[in-house]
Amino acid sequence: MPRNNFVQDPVHRVDLRIQRRFGLGGSRSLDGILEVFNAFNRANFGSYVTSESSSRYGEPNQNTSVAYSPRSLQLGIRFSF
Repeated sequence: MPRNNFVQDPVHRVDLRIQRRFGLGGSRSLDGILEVFNAFNRANFGSYVTSESSSRYGEPNQNTSVAYSPRSLQLGIRFSF
């Protein structure tokens, strides 16, 4: 296979964060936080089989890195005083 002949698909990932501050009087406040990672749940692959002798040539391999993970949600609260 010639050099630079195999081009991977780009990573499509949208992360969202929604935050709301609630005043509790004085200098105290409470923040509610909602974060969504890979909001559109797009399949992203980090590596592919590049061995030409393999029957899986050109197919994606599983990648456990955070950048390639499926959609996930995170909730949080922060108290400031």
